[in-house]
Amino acid sequence: MPNIFIKQYFIYFLSKLGIFPKVNARLKFIKKSNLPKTMEITLMQMTYAGSKKAQKFIKSYLDNSIKLVKQGENNNKEGPVLLCAVKNDLKRVKLQLEHHRNIGIGNFIYIDNMSYDGTFEYLNMQTDVTLYRVDVPYNSTIRMGWWYQAINREGFNKWYLMLDSDELFAYPYMENVKIQEYVDFLDHNNIKTTTTPLIDMYNKNRIFNSTSDNDIKAEYCYFDNHYFKKRGYFNWQIHGGPRYRIFSLKNELTKHSLLKADEETIICDHEIFPFSRNFDSSVNGFLLHYKFLKDDLEKYINIADKGHFSYGSSEYKTYIKHFSKNSDISFITDKSQKYNNSLDLLKINITDKNFFISMNNWVNNKK
Repeated sequence: MPNIFIKQYFIYFLSKLGIFPKVNARLKFIKKSNLPKTMEITLMQMTYAGSKKAQKFIKSYLDNSIKLVKQGENNNKEGPVLLCAVKNDLKRVKLQLEHHRNIGIGNFIYIDNMSYDGTFEYLNMQTDVTLYRVDVPYNSTIRMGWWYQAINREGFNKWYLMLDSDELFAYPYMENVKIQEYVDFLDHNNIKTTTTPLIDMYNKNRIFNSTSDNDIKAEYCYFDNHYFKKRGYFNWQIHGGPRYRIFSLKNELTKHSLLKADEETIICDHEIFPFSRNFDSSVNGFLLHYKFLKDDLEKYINIADKGHFSYGSSEYKTYIKHFSKNSDISFITDKSQKYNNSLDLLKINITDKNFFISMNNWVNNKK
């Protein structure tokens, strides 16, 4: 029996004995929340696994806090729906829209968290964007509730690409294989989710030192191609990259950004519930991750001071601590890989190369 299920049943048994009263309280809260039965079962599994996220997710999911500003004109268009919650990230939102339009996405849902840098106004002008607004303070678990409020309105049994504003979904052959063809291949093979690790992109300069705001992708064109991957309790655990090299941070890089949503499945930052779905796929996509741009230093100082991100924003406190000691930190090394096109992603050591070769052949044979 997998370790995750041993842990689940162990907590379940002890909770029945009254040893974990908080678990029992969360289970009662779930049962009183009048959720679909399939979602209720998943949230109970989340609770039995020792996760504290279930109750916070339910409150966010049921509070109807996201308010529709405008409906996108392409709302009924076929293909994956890109879903993103954002606050004050205009430069990267423009990049995100351009990149994903180029690979074939025509339906975007943005949930704006009270931006004041022009992000909200810009999104409101985009005809292919359905725009919501929410005034609840951000938290990654609360954001999950926002996502599922939007999905509940948009519809289940559809493909969703769930991203942060600093992420671009990428896969080998994407210059010729559009994302609808990519998900057609997933459907053909009964694959309903993807494993898409974060790949930190960086430039040649020191961190927080961009030379231009006009073409982020062209400047931030280097990445590490060696990562560590192992099977954990709940998911594939993927670590490595420049933040591991420079800051000694063992960031959880695993994400499952593209999935076919249903009422049973809840996607968190780095794992999926039910647990079994975490292992449905190999590394069959990537998230190009653009951190440490010129304006990010002030933002990260603010996040570190407020402490409202995971573990009291400890990750951001580490960045600021290192940068204050050495402002010349750079991620570039003689082993850095330059990104010229999507085929360079095949050089990442954890890539499922056979998946992408099969996908490309399958698509070409259909043309």
